[in-house]
Amino acid sequence: MVIKKYLLAIVMIFFAVSAKAAVTINEAAGWFESAYVTWQKTAGMSYHVYVSPAATDTWTKLDDELVREYPTYGRADALGLKAGSYQLKVVPVSNGAEVGADAAVTDALTVMAHDRSGFAHVGVSDGIGAYKNDGTLKDNAKVLYVWANNAKTITFDVAKDNKGGVTTGTGLQDIITLYQKGYETTPLAIRIIGTIKAADMDRFDSSEEGLQVKGKNNYSNMPITFEGVGFDAAISGFGILCRNCVNVEFRNFAIMLCKDDCLSLDSYNANIWIHNMDFFYGNTGGDADQAKGDGTVDIKGKSKNITVSYNHFIDCGKTSLGGMKSEDTSCWMTYHHNWFDHSDSRHPRIRTAFYHVYNNYFDGVSKYGVGVTTGGSSFVEANYFRNCKYPMLISKQGTDAEGDGTFSGEPGGVIKAFNNKIDNPRKVQYYTEGQTDGAWDAVKVDDRSASVAATAFSGGTAYNNEADLKARTTYVENKMNNPEDVKAIVKGQYGAGRLQHGDFKWSFNNSLQDENYGVISELKSALQNYKSTLVGFFDGTTISNGGATETVDGGDGKGISEEENDSYVPSWAGGSGGGGGGSTTTDGQYVVGTSSDYFWFNADNEAQYNAYVAAGTFTTTGTVNPTYEVKKSDGTSCSDYVGSIRLAPNQYFLVYHADGICTANFYVSGNGSQKWKLETSVDGSTWTTIGTVEGKAATHPACNITTAGDNKYVRITNTASGNRDLQGIKIATPAGGETSIQQVTNSQWSIVNSQLYDLQGRKALQPTAAGIYILNGKKVVLKK
Repeated sequence: MVIKKYLLAIVMIFFAVSAKAAVTINEAAGWFESAYVTWQKTAGMSYHVYVSPAATDTWTKLDDELVREYPTYGRADALGLKAGSYQLKVVPVSNGAEVGADAAVTDALTVMAHDRSGFAHVGVSDGIGAYKNDGTLKDNAKVLYVWANNAKTITFDVAKDNKGGVTTGTGLQDIITLYQKGYETTPLAIRIIGTIKAADMDRFDSSEEGLQVKGKNNYSNMPITFEGVGFDAAISGFGILCRNCVNVEFRNFAIMLCKDDCLSLDSYNANIWIHNMDFFYGNTGGDADQAKGDGTVDIKGKSKNITVSYNHFIDCGKTSLGGMKSEDTSCWMTYHHNWFDHSDSRHPRIRTAFYHVYNNYFDGVSKYGVGVTTGGSSFVEANYFRNCKYPMLISKQGTDAEGDGTFSGEPGGVIKAFNNKIDNPRKVQYYTEGQTDGAWDAVKVDDRSASVAATAFSGGTAYNNEADLKARTTYVENKMNNPEDVKAIVKGQYGAGRLQHGDFKWSFNNSLQDENYGVISELKSALQNYKSTLVGFFDGTTISNGGATETVDGGDGKGISEEENDSYVPSWAGGSGGGGGGSTTTDGQYVVGTSSDYFWFNADNEAQYNAYVAAGTFTTTGTVNPTYEVKKSDGTSCSDYVGSIRLAPNQYFLVYHADGICTANFYVSGNGSQKWKLETSVDGSTWTTIGTVEGKAATHPACNITTAGDNKYVRITNTASGNRDLQGIKIATPAGGETSIQQVTNSQWSIVNSQLYDLQGRKALQPTAAGIYILNGKKVVLKK
């Protein structure tokens, strides 16, 4: 009897341990040529993960580095899969032995092929970088796993001559530099795990960019793929320079806070494929237009046959330069299915070369979309432009030649446009047959196969019909999406950016950010403080730059419904305004200026200006400047003028209103490069910076503030090096009247635990007086 009880106890303990160790899968999905699984982890357990074509039971074990540990779960990513259906199996390991009885198998997962459309793949039969065109590693490819702790010490043998000799590289830059000698031709997949920062690297061969990938001679074969593992791979504090290279691929990682450019394809590159990347701010440069970094993806120096596709550009400044002046008309590039998410300009900015730009989503672009200069050509088709101020520009003609001009003083080029969806532009002008005045931004065609005969107004260069024909007939004929579908595609599961759209997600409030091209301080701070949640591997290895308890999910648009967010109409399209540090609002009651016009500092308003000063509404450390002509936002002059408010460096203009201020819009002059700081205060002593705004000379950057109405003070400070002028303002207080709430929930508001919310879940501000709240610029009284 005692023995039986003892055996029963052992059996019970066994089942208890087994039950505890049994794998519970949290999530699993297929993606582009990869699949992933996450599961609840058990303390003390390690794990092996296997992949198999669905229903075949032919399991292949994943490399240990692909199986990683997070604070509460495990994760594995299977890479290099052909399109098809697969299953993943997670097996717990105890004391070095697999516990097969406790394994778990996913349902069948659909794996998609990457879209290899674009000039990068033209003429390439065996795939770019380390992968074949079917998505699997090339037969002789080698894999290098790199993370923060081994980026300086990792070793790899590289051929040093053509006689079989090898040399050992130590550190990531050292290994890549040895490829430059030209003897090593083995395809190499460099797989990035977690975040690698500048301080983690062995060295940098490019002082300007950071990591340098360089071929021995012009257009040298460098069969390397840089790819991220999972959803949280990133490099931070540096970018990558690619020079003299053929056959290089960048996929599925983020670049944050780069030194100069995120990716610089500097000179003599070909067959380069950049896809499914997340691009963020770079470090601030020395020039006025480098607040967000110098560039994001720059292509120049006779580089050709490049594809930039399915990338997510997050509030980037100068998004993509396309050429300097050494290029020629044989340099052909493709941009498709990119999500330009509130990025500002250069999508791309093209010199000399030919760019096919199709199926991209231009989402709240504050300056311009595609710009062509210096004999460049671009076929712009089937894109979706949502609130893009100037969808297409040609230098020194059309819209660019009006007023102050926009982006370039160089001779022009030609844009061919077909089947684009354009919502709320400020202006786009199309060519009319026989037109000779140059007042057009693009040649719009009804047949995508049509040739273009029109030439640039400035410079007289012709459109590159040869490259256009190649683009249309070589790779894209059956892969073109309707422009109406592009938004859903790039934002979907198989869309732009990293797998699962990365672990750093940022939502934009369109009413605040569609017209803003300044740095968003909260976004910059979040990038500077970012950590992955990655802990390490299940062998106990921990990884630096990780350990956060949750991923980043922020932004001032979080909680706003997509329909509401996308319904915003910018001021340049006749909407209620915006830009700089905020936007105007239709819910406010204007007390200075009106919703449709500014209070201008001109002679007609001199008496009222003095009254505002006497009442304490206006306070300035600047001076009235009687010699500066005031102009309206449409470029026309005001009537006889007093002038502007001239602010020396670090002088400010302050506005006060006892009822609170929900919007303040400042119209600044175009004298000199612009630098402004926008601030709010409740009490006039403690100030909160809402944002900073910069602009080049001869522009009028939007300098606007939006608050919920509890701030009684706003001010704008000149932070440029010279005197700058303020020409007009609008001020709105929260709308008059009160909305009574008598029910816990009605069509507009809800009350939870005595706190007020709107239907998007946005919490009202604390009461400005007993029982009074401010929400969306409206006063709301709670009645018991």
